[in-house]
Amino acid sequence: QVVLDRVPLSIRTICQDTLTMVQHLASRKGVLLELKCPQPPVVLGDPARLKQALLNLLSNSIKFTSKGSVVMSVELVLRPDLSTSAAQPPNSPDAADIRIEVTDT
Repeated sequence: QVVLDRVPLSIRTICQDTLTMVQHLASRKGVLLELKCPQPPVVLGDPARLKQALLNLLSNSIKFTSKGSVVMSVELVLRPDLSTSAAQPPNSPDAADIRIEVTDT
């Protein structure tokens, strides 16, 4: 059983660090890397597991892209069931999910 940490983290920092880690792979192939990430509030999550998942997605995308770009997009998605709850104010870490997409062109 995998136990996930639940610590405050910056999604933007994790994404930027991960892109930096694969920049050499993209450069070798002439593939551009782009990050579309508004500055969301601090969220709770497992930075090591998130970075591991993002590395897999980015590495595979770069591997199968012969030219063009790889874009990582991050979106804060409010959870309607929790974002309107008095128990979970809208700026609460539990009031939203983070959607991360990696696309290649």
